[in-house]
Amino acid sequence: MRASMPLTHQYLLNIVEEAGGLNEERLAWFYQRYIKSEQVKYTPELASVIKQLHYLGKIEKRGRYWCRPWHEPDYTLLRCLDVMMALADDVLPKFVYKRETKTLTFFLPTGDDGGENVFLLYVVTAGQESYVSTLASAQMMPPGHTVLYLLENAMQLSKLFCNKIFFAVCKVRIGGDAHFEFIAGECPEEAEQKCDGKE
Repeated sequence: MRASMPLTHQYLLNIVEEAGGLNEERLAWFYQRYIKSEQVKYTPELASVIKQLHYLGKIEKRGRYWCRPWHEPDYTLLRCLDVMMALADDVLPKFVYKRETKTLTFFLPTGDDGGENVFLLYVVTAGQESYVSTLASAQMMPPGHTVLYLLENAMQLSKLFCNKIFFAVCKVRIGGDAHFEFIAGECPEEAEQKCDGKE
């Protein structure tokens, strides 16, 4: 059945399946970049694609999220995807998520001669800083990757380490707006100030 679907429908179904569920804002982000990257000539409206997939019983609405039937969104993956989306600008990244280690590997073009920057994002829960840091330091593949630590709070910064280039990622709220702060790993004191919004 999926093979007979238009490519736009197949892509949207695949991305929903990978994430467990996506809200319409994230669906639109992926859909727009897919259309651009694949240079799709006939592009149905996102709302139309969602409606058709829902009619076919391929996806269903659960609160704010479109999910595969009997599935729930993977909220940890969604947090990771938000970081990737913040770095990706208008390109569609390739990514691989490993649920057992809560790691997202994604690839962004460098803009010159087809090269890629590789990022390995680790979700760091409270109390797991040393374990995750050791895991990241031991990870050799993919070669030359940059480590990102997605933190719950600024207090975790002083407990992190890595033998590679790494950045701590904190979600900062200013008023009603939220954005990610990427802080180089060499300077934990300055990083804590930024995450706490003291600057």
